[in-house]
Amino acid sequence: MSARRAAAAATVAALAATFALALGGTSAVGSPAAGPEKVPNRLLVRADEYDLTLSRGEIGPGPALIQLVNDGEDAHDLQVRLQKGGVTHQVAEVAPGDYGTVELRLKKGSRYQLWCSLQNHRLLGMEAKLRVKRKPVE
Repeated sequence: MSARRAAAAATVAALAATFALALGGTSAVGSPAAGPEKVPNRLLVRADEYDLTLSRGEIGPGPALIQLVNDGEDAHDLQVRLQKGGVTHQVAEVAPGDYGTVELRLKKGSRYQLWCSLQNHRLLGMEAKLRVKRKPVE
């Protein structure tokens, strides 16, 4: 395994550990006295030349945190939009080895498009689809 691939794997492992801790912790939204808040769904998107890899292809509806980790050698961004159109949510341009996050609310039973909008990255294959379940994850 090359040093670059080993560093990328370490970055993904560290981010996954951060996600796992966050899932077991308290919500950053609201105060503890406000009652139980729905923990956001989390999705990790790995960017590399010229590919987007989702940590899973299906996610529950409601609040979500989508994190882009750039394992490539070029800068990448992430655009997220309902397949039927509407508002485009984005993670701004991320340098190699860095990451960025977008928070949004996913509509139940819908499909989202994800892509990198820099140069011609989308045409080169940097796009993915995400399905949202009809029922929340218990």
